Amino acid sequence: MTITDPNVLRRQLKTIRQNGYATNNGEFAADVGATAVIVRGDRSRAIGALTITAPIYRFDSKRQKDVVSVLKVAAEYLSDDIKTRQDT
Repeated sequence: MTITDPNVLRRQLKTIRQNGYATNNGEFAADVGATAVIVRGDRSRAIGALTITAPIYRFDSKRQKDVVSVLKVAAEYLSDDIKTRQDT
């Protein structure tokens, strides 16, 4: 379901920032789920995202939790690599 209320959107964005990831459970397409984390560059600015998308029937809460862990590690590694390259 698309968020149309600005207050609801602000609350959801706050939760996403606190958790460090965003999820989509059938919001874009009813049978598709996704999880994403931010990739950061210089001065910790967001420069991209890593996302995993899967059929909703294969994306239960346990799978989402596992995906979040993997994505966070990968995003941290990528962010560190990008920052190192920007410093040279």
